[in-house]
Amino acid sequence: MKRPVAPALLGLITGLALMFAVYTVYTSAGKQRYDHERAQVASRINTLQARFAESLGARMHLAPHMASFIRTEYNVLPDAEDNTEEELGVLAEDFLRHQPGVIRLLVAKDGIIQYVAPMEENELLLGKDLYLDPVVGILLKTGMDQDKPVITFTRADGGKMTLSWYVPVHFPETPGGTAGYLWGLSGVTIDLDQVLKESGFVGQDHQLQLAIATGDINDPATSWILGDRSLFTNDPVYADLRVQNLTW
Repeated sequence: MKRPVAPALLGLITGLALMFAVYTVYTSAGKQRYDHERAQVASRINTLQARFAESLGARMHLAPHMASFIRTEYNVLPDAEDNTEEELGVLAEDFLRHQPGVIRLLVAKDGIIQYVAPMEENELLLGKDLYLDPVVGILLKTGMDQDKPVITFTRADGGKMTLSWYVPVHFPETPGGTAGYLWGLSGVTIDLDQVLKESGFVGQDHQLQLAIATGDINDPATSWILGDRSLFTNDPVYADLRVQNLTW
């Protein structure tokens, strides 16, 4: 004959069963809510990164626009006898007027800055040899010699994060037999914080905690651009930012 279970013991067993069931349901609901929130964040990031790529790409494209102008009117030098420098100034001012957040545009022959806009704020840069810059000089020289664009990031005074995009100005071989050569470079410097705000990554309600990095996030040598590195170890939602054939 089976011995009856004491009422107190039965109550304890029932209580444990109920506690486990509630905990299981709660945990399951919590995980569903967590997964749902992550999916919402991922969807939001997909939308924001599309805006970011469009906004930043439009500004970065000013550098190849300037390079194209130089290839067409390559006498654009301070001592040029024609009005090509004036035409470049009109072009640059038009770019600056229609693309807020662009801090600076420049062209440099053999690495030496020949023109910069806006001129009033950057006149002291004229004649500077970018290839001798202690921070980006070697990177720029190597990139231009290999006919490849170069991207750099700088934390400016006041904490403003800037992105600079440099493209080579390379003249191809002509039908008459003139060999192609590297003339120099053109570059644009962009207020990255403004582009992030404009695209909705920052400055919105329910603001995202954002960190952007280049390279391998597990590599201590990675160049951290913006945000707190620890975010990458706190179960983040990842997204690749793709602009001008670059992936961050």
